[in-house]
Amino acid sequence: MGKFIDNYVKASGADAGVKRNFVQLVSAMPKLSTDLREAAIQVKEALYNDGFSYDHEKFTAQDVLDSKSGNCAGLPLLVATILGERGHAPKFQTIVAPEDNTHESEQSKFDAIQAIMDYENPELATEQEVARMYRFFPVEHLVLDDGKGQERGSLIEITSPSHTVPQHASRRNLSFMQALSYIYNNRACKVDDDGEQKQAEKLALQGLKLWPENRTLLAYLSGHYNDRGNQEKAAEFRKAYAKTLSRGMRTDPLNTFQNFILTGNSEELRDSLRKYPTNAAAIAHRAKRTKGTRDAKFDYALASQMYANSMVLNLRDFYTQHKDDLVRLFGSPTVKKAFRGFIEKEKSK
Repeated sequence: MGKFIDNYVKASGADAGVKRNFVQLVSAMPKLSTDLREAAIQVKEALYNDGFSYDHEKFTAQDVLDSKSGNCAGLPLLVATILGERGHAPKFQTIVAPEDNTHESEQSKFDAIQAIMDYENPELATEQEVARMYRFFPVEHLVLDDGKGQERGSLIEITSPSHTVPQHASRRNLSFMQALSYIYNNRACKVDDDGEQKQAEKLALQGLKLWPENRTLLAYLSGHYNDRGNQEKAAEFRKAYAKTLSRGMRTDPLNTFQNFILTGNSEELRDSLRKYPTNAAAIAHRAKRTKGTRDAKFDYALASQMYANSMVLNLRDFYTQHKDDLVRLFGSPTVKKAFRGFIEKEKSK
């Protein structure tokens, strides 16, 4: 026992003690079916009965085990690791923009924010909400694949009680090792938020070694090098990103938005918002390109409220990326107040 555990632990940057805890968990699992789908559901239900649940912030092996919770990478990789150690060959698909219960409640929240916002005097959100229940972004989501075909019924949802995978915009096949590249991606984003750009770059490159076609990592690295003035490297990863796209992916809302970020093509931005109107990051960029001051202020205020309620977006990123425009439209005191809040929150950690 150990190959699958070792690989997840390594990708998580965890110590040897985590492997011992993982071995104990695997050993505590009931006897599993030889059918991959049935076995996956057995493991999932055993974990939920043991108190495991969804948490959008948990993805490393150590955090998932310690908290008994995980996000759309952590929980599927936990189940897959157990399956692998029990003799199965787990595989994944990553789906884009799942139309699940969170997506439905996100649309309702979006409508509610717009309904109460004063068009003549819209207000920016200045604090991240404690209870963030929405995404407001077309995320990638890992699901298990039982290998029985391309029908939706062959996929297994892990992060909710239902085993049925929701409708989605696109999907890709990937192996266990390729799926671990998302752990490096999440770790890179986390340390980047803490200002450790060199470490974030190192983690992103490690993730690409596991899956050179991970488009999230390719887009991240293109932006990373572009922000640091290394246009040659930025172009290299931008070109690599374009090569990864299959026909269906070229039109999904995540890809069209990422294409906009990489190329500045406004038609890609409009296309992304047509397909996913509740993309807070896209709405903020639409505001940046809006000529009318009132429309721009409304869009920025709307996007800020969405960022504040998002479990995958960070309100500080919103202010950092759009600082100059926000100061021009809303005034320096409002923006300074928000940044003071971010700084105080970091000091209290």
